[in-house]
Amino acid sequence: MAFSAQSFVPVLVFLAVNRLAGLRWAVVAATVWSLKVLIDRRRSGIPLGRFIPALTAAVLLRGAIGAITGSETVYFGLGIATKYLGAAVLLGSVVIKRPLATLAAPYVLDMPARLAENPRFRSTMAIITAISGVYYALSATFDIWLFRRSSVEGFVVVRFLANWPLGVVAIVAILAVAQRGMAGIPEVAPLATMIEQRFGESSVTSTHVDESTEPNDSTKYPQEP
Repeated sequence: MAFSAQSFVPVLVFLAVNRLAGLRWAVVAATVWSLKVLIDRRRSGIPLGRFIPALTAAVLLRGAIGAITGSETVYFGLGIATKYLGAAVLLGSVVIKRPLATLAAPYVLDMPARLAENPRFRSTMAIITAISGVYYALSATFDIWLFRRSSVEGFVVVRFLANWPLGVVAIVAILAVAQRGMAGIPEVAPLATMIEQRFGESSVTSTHVDESTEPNDSTKYPQEP
């Protein structure tokens, strides 16, 4: 949800190719770049990597449908529908008292197993899940409003720029809730420490795997003919 050069590249690719070759090729180009980003994140050892196959399948399916139909309504509509579906799943998990943030937390926090059963921790995760659900619902609703009033290129640019501040607000709210919730649980490390330790372990593991599979110096880099 945060703004970065990497997140803006698919937008630039889509706009450029759409202008030069049309919507179908723009969809193909944006899909290929999105897959590249997912693969790069997987190789870097970012937590939540086990969800990469599902994300990859979703990106490929949406891209294939968009390219085949050549319809901006279908292509962007799938993205909007996905946001609403995500919001429904997140908010539904809160209603049945099994917030999804509880399942995701171990991939972001270096937390003891017993923490998952703590009532304060579970209530904190429920609030975080609800915030995420509301974010996706609001984002999808704004997308519909904007799509009806914009060209394809205008929709892509304005949606990206508008979703950035909304995403920042959601992230700040989630961090504030998490910080306040964790602070009230005895014998638990601060939130920042758990995040740092979790990501640090992931980086160490990724580095170790890379080193163990590296060729020797003579074959490490391809040689010029």
